[in-house]
Amino acid sequence: MFRWSTSIVALLLWQAPEPRAVDPLAFLAPTVRFGPADLDRLDHGTAIVRVLPGEPGEIAIVAAVAVTADRARFTSWIRHIAALKKSDYVSEIARFSDPPALADLSGLTLDDDDLEAIRQCRADHCDLNLGREEVDALQRTIASAGREWRAALQPAFRQLMLARVQAYRTGGQRALPVYVDDPHGSLQPAFDTIVAHSPFLAARMPPLTAYLQQFPQTPLPPQVESFLYWSKEHLGGEPTTSVTHVAIYQSDSADLPEVIVAGKQIFATHYTMASLNITALARGRSSSGHYLVYFNRSRVGVLDRWFGGLARLLIERRVKGEAADVLQGLRSRIDSGDPPDTASFNDAARVRARTPAPR
Repeated sequence: MFRWSTSIVALLLWQAPEPRAVDPLAFLAPTVRFGPADLDRLDHGTAIVRVLPGEPGEIAIVAAVAVTADRARFTSWIRHIAALKKSDYVSEIARFSDPPALADLSGLTLDDDDLEAIRQCRADHCDLNLGREEVDALQRTIASAGREWRAALQPAFRQLMLARVQAYRTGGQRALPVYVDDPHGSLQPAFDTIVAHSPFLAARMPPLTAYLQQFPQTPLPPQVESFLYWSKEHLGGEPTTSVTHVAIYQSDSADLPEVIVAGKQIFATHYTMASLNITALARGRSSSGHYLVYFNRSRVGVLDRWFGGLARLLIERRVKGEAADVLQGLRSRIDSGDPPDTASFNDAARVRARTPAPR
């Protein structure tokens, strides 16, 4: 007969409590919710892309895919934003110096359609998102250049872009010109509405949210780094030139992704009045994996017009398809290894994209 000691019996009967189940994508709630079946799909290599219920005048989308890249590699790719984003969707891109310089825009070119649109701009109507004083200045450039007006507009527009970036750095979005065709006035209220319609931002990341909304009055939080870049993108067909303010937030909290990258649109030449995207590297359910999550909410001017309902259907369908392609391209890049070595961020960024990103 074995004689079991009380301590041994107690040890055999004791069962360790099951670990707390942490949803790695819960930081998006209540704006977005992923269930266990969604996580199973991600773990099996399937990408998830959803168009979210739309607020009036807005398009919102979320996408996710499993990746193998860790925090250090993902953050390094974000810092090398031109190498990460250049693709058949992004034909020109560069990161701004600090402080921004006109040389940072040397790779920017306007297509013929945009040049012609500028020529047709007037103080009360313009197919590009330009302010009245900007329209007047560009029209003077055209008048003084004569037959060479197209060539003259290229450096004039780069100077305009630099002036906008400098105005934003000193006064935020409120310092930017009001678009001649925009009835909403300042760009700041449009961005504030986007943030209000994405409540997970202020609930989970209040320092980052305050910094983006109140820039430059709110100082940079200690755990955040930021920079600006410009790009010419072909999402939706018509090329759009925009400037984006990037904030990289790194967290050790179990309730947040390891890295959260916020991209705040400062301005764009077409389509959107305001836009915010969140790209996050969240811990996967396995110890070796992560999820790459992309969230975007944008205010689209055409949705305010009488045919806005039809426009929404067409835009959402196109955006959903393109978001899947872009997400797969990003996954291929960050999972391929470290970004290419460069002498500086701008040396690589000033090169126009010549090859599409891996799909």
